[in-house]
Amino acid sequence: MKFANYIFIILISACLSNALLAQVQSAYPKGYFMFPIKPGQRNYLAANMGELRPNHFHGGMDIKTDGQIGLPVYACADGYVSRLRVSTNGYGNTLYITHPNGLVTVYAHLDKFNGTIHAYELEQLYARQETEIDILLPPTALPIKKGEVIAKAGNTGGSSGPHLHFEIRDSRENVLNPALFGFTEIIDNIKPTFDKIAIRTMDVDSRVNDELGRAEFTAQLVSTGKYVISQPITAKGLLGIEIKVHDKMNETHNVYGINCIELKVDGKEVFYHNLETYAFHESRYINVHIDYETYILKRQYFQKCYVADGNNLNFYLMNPLQGKIPINDTIAHKIDLRIYDSNGNASSLTFTIRGKQTQTPNITKASSPVPDFHIYENTLKITGPANSKDNTFKNVM
Repeated sequence: MKFANYIFIILISACLSNALLAQVQSAYPKGYFMFPIKPGQRNYLAANMGELRPNHFHGGMDIKTDGQIGLPVYACADGYVSRLRVSTNGYGNTLYITHPNGLVTVYAHLDKFNGTIHAYELEQLYARQETEIDILLPPTALPIKKGEVIAKAGNTGGSSGPHLHFEIRDSRENVLNPALFGFTEIIDNIKPTFDKIAIRTMDVDSRVNDELGRAEFTAQLVSTGKYVISQPITAKGLLGIEIKVHDKMNETHNVYGINCIELKVDGKEVFYHNLETYAFHESRYINVHIDYETYILKRQYFQKCYVADGNNLNFYLMNPLQGKIPINDTIAHKIDLRIYDSNGNASSLTFTIRGKQTQTPNITKASSPVPDFHIYENTLKITGPANSKDNTFKNVM
């Protein structure tokens, strides 16, 4: 756990500069692990660490296997098979190798194990009279040498196509980002992309462009890696910002996730998100990390640049308002967003929110059924006809 904590604490500062990112990456033992598929040759990813998935963050990386089953899978370092799993769902046929430095490499969706491991697998299946197993092994049962072919890549379990799902974990089952271990087989110098932002009112007195609720704005590219929001934005009260972003890598059509978000208001940092390590039991918190309602309605992932109630993920740093932004004046406030991928490529988005202190209308008791309502975080918005005499709302919360 000390190893994981050390990485996390330094990684937060990776949002600040590429120089600091280089320091962060040196905390990982580069050169210790060899690449498990076609080591030393150019390769490509189908998915990266932290990519947003339904109900979970994607752990590790999905390595392409040329669209075929049967490519050799190599052990990344000396060690021993500490866990062996044979399953028709989830990770499918999986090997876990524990290494002398305390880290564990995971190889999932395998087609077949090598001869020695396969013989051990059959022995255990017959002894248990089962068709599936998930067992822990002692260090002496199946020792492994670096570069040994341990299996053939496959498409077992919940896989939707041939590939190797590869992870690096610490001794406490925290997933670490393999991209930071210095694998040269993957090339990425493409900056991530801002698609949209959303600004959300966070209490009953907040407004964005005079409205209670949530407003989306499209990011406009002005130069490589630099984006702006050109529409005028006025606001008052407590606000939360969400972003819809994606990443690309060289010579692939795949779309990937990002790892780091930094939000500044008037030059002051108010929110960090750095997904370089997390525990498996935390993965379901993705549903409060994102705007879940927008995902359900539109199948679009907006990541919150604030920490909502019920979010127990531990990879954030934020201001005392948990990343929320208070606008209590009538001046212009500069918003700076910066996103990073695992390889240090960064993009920025800037825009201005001008404070506008409008009076919140008085509310009178409803005398007719409520025609419409909507919940925004902890605020219930009810929309109804206005009183024609004094222009107040007849419907209440």
